[in-house]
Amino acid sequence: MRMTNVEKWPLPEGWEWKQIAEVCEVNPRRPSIERNATTPTSFLPMAGVDEAKGIIRDLETRPYQKVARGYTYFEEADVLFAKITPSMQNGKSAIAQGLIDGICFGSTEFHVLRPSDEVTPEWVHLFVRQLNFRQEATQYFRGSVGQQRVPKEFLAEHLIPIPPLDVQRRIVARVEALFAELAAARHTHAAFVHDTERLMDAVLAEVFYDPLADLPQGWKVVNVSDICAKPQYGYTKSATEEPIGPKFLRITDIQNGQVNWDTVPYCECEEGNIKKYLLNSGDLVFARSGATTGKTFLVQNPPQSVFASYLIRLQIVNFVPPEYVYWFFQSPYYWGQIQPRGAAQPNVNARVLGNLKVPIPTKDEVQRRIVAYLDEVQAHTTELQRTAAALAADLDRTEQAILAQAFKGELRSCIG
Repeated sequence: MRMTNVEKWPLPEGWEWKQIAEVCEVNPRRPSIERNATTPTSFLPMAGVDEAKGIIRDLETRPYQKVARGYTYFEEADVLFAKITPSMQNGKSAIAQGLIDGICFGSTEFHVLRPSDEVTPEWVHLFVRQLNFRQEATQYFRGSVGQQRVPKEFLAEHLIPIPPLDVQRRIVARVEALFAELAAARHTHAAFVHDTERLMDAVLAEVFYDPLADLPQGWKVVNVSDICAKPQYGYTKSATEEPIGPKFLRITDIQNGQVNWDTVPYCECEEGNIKKYLLNSGDLVFARSGATTGKTFLVQNPPQSVFASYLIRLQIVNFVPPEYVYWFFQSPYYWGQIQPRGAAQPNVNARVLGNLKVPIPTKDEVQRRIVAYLDEVQAHTTELQRTAAALAADLDRTEQAILAQAFKGELRSCIG
């Protein structure tokens, strides 16, 4: 049974379709090696491959005796292709370069392709880096979920278009030149993303004052306990996808300050507990454990829902709109109290929340103006983030389009 079902396309004159195994040795056998046990030897873990660039980023050096057994062997100019999920889908592949004495050992989760005289390593590498090639490979996974791997036969039997060597080299040079232009665009894009991510932090630091320092006239400092009801820990219950009760908001449902209520599960909850833990507009919930400890979500127009035990709820009752308190809880002056300098991780519990200090303008009008201004900045930031995401997707599509043209012989200036 054939492992692949490639849709062939017409090739330029002088090109031909071949199986990868016809032009590469797939997972070649390790030769006999005579090497001193302490001789420095190249070693490549999976983490040493840069999935975005398709290059070896961190090549380690270990004594030969430490790597001689139990690892994948490969040589200079071999093409490496991650076979395990999710490394394969993420694009973990590279050409082996800069190896001590031309040899290396590495992760057992690499397939190795050793090009013959008919094909350059760069040509093979660009081919297996194509997104559609990796997507096709997932259809032939073997193994259990979480440990699925691409079988050797998929690579060996897959067809690859093979032009003459001089054409391969010209096309690869052109692709690399175009990729360099894309890399410059991605660098500009990364700077744009960084500036966008910092915008809200900069505005928050400008709008609010440090409650632990002297405040200007017209401002005062209050403790959270002065403006809130007693902090409340959430409801302990198991979540279910069955609609058998209210929605059950958990830490994991809060992503980037947002909740997609359509994906929030349900829980069994008696009427008395629904009333006790029911979420209302204006409630503030905090993650009190895990990687997102201290993160805050402002509840607005929720469906009938209760909150889980690893969340803490605050309900603002005096002096200030909940939106104002929420925005302060996004500021560096909030995080400076939650995570004091030198602390290993944020610390949030009911006592900590109650003792937090919040700077508040004494005039209601100023509070409302601050909220309106920050809402406007947030809307602008969100639009910038959408633009950045669209640009990133365009760059990825452009990269794949270049590769598709390369292997169809459509980079005409290279065919000559």
